[in-house]
Amino acid sequence: MTVVDTQIHFRPVDEPGRPTDPTMHTGLGDEPFGPERFLPMMDGCGVDRAVITPPGFLQANNAYALECVAEHPGRFGVMGLVDPTAGETPARLAGWRSQPGMLGLRGSVTELGRARWSSEEAAERFWAACAEQRLPVAVMAAGALDYVDELVARHPSLRLSVDHLGLPRIDSPWSEAWFSEIEALARHPDLVLKLSTLPARSREPYPFSDTHPLARHAYETFGPERLMWGTDHTQTLGRERATYCEEVRLVSEGLGFLNGSEREAILGGNALRYLDWPGD
Repeated sequence: MTVVDTQIHFRPVDEPGRPTDPTMHTGLGDEPFGPERFLPMMDGCGVDRAVITPPGFLQANNAYALECVAEHPGRFGVMGLVDPTAGETPARLAGWRSQPGMLGLRGSVTELGRARWSSEEAAERFWAACAEQRLPVAVMAAGALDYVDELVARHPSLRLSVDHLGLPRIDSPWSEAWFSEIEALARHPDLVLKLSTLPARSREPYPFSDTHPLARHAYETFGPERLMWGTDHTQTLGRERATYCEEVRLVSEGLGFLNGSEREAILGGNALRYLDWPGD
């Protein structure tokens, strides 16, 4: 079994040539955090691979993430950032995965994320190109699941994964509306959910039982074959609500409604298939 953490964030050392957006909240603290700190955590908890999502404050600079892939072959892949409304972006996507280690794209369709777009028309060209190229695209969609539903209805070939089960931001409470919103999304067969950030949302120790109804509803609505495990480290590290190994154990041991083959699929098999990332 190959265990894949489908969402982590690294913070590189600040240096010229890596412009940052000072208006964006980093959530990563001020200290650099990269493979030298994260690989021992992975190895200690039985995690084989991880998908680097460059933090938004790096704008569309994926250089550091790709350097991590090159320095540690077989351990990392990248869901890269682009400016979705830049005029040249749709043409760039044809060769996007030719970059060694690049698996797909990541963006935000939250109200704040869409406010950064130059126009909805430009964004539509981006989504159309993603659908045409069948690129995996991970989206932050807190408070915007209705937008995701309409987006995939317009572009049914889009291969979207929704971060964190589409829940509100970590420190915000979830509402009953989420349950029906997830049910509406399940009609899109190429849309998958990331089973991530639940330990950081919990107010209980491992096995974080107060979040199990959320995981169970996603499981019953989407099925185990359309769920992928992830953590959102390092965003969740500062909250100190769970150890990294406890995040793994939530799926490997903690969710009692899963059987053995379903645990293996959610912990890695589904990610390898969805991301077209060949296993060992």
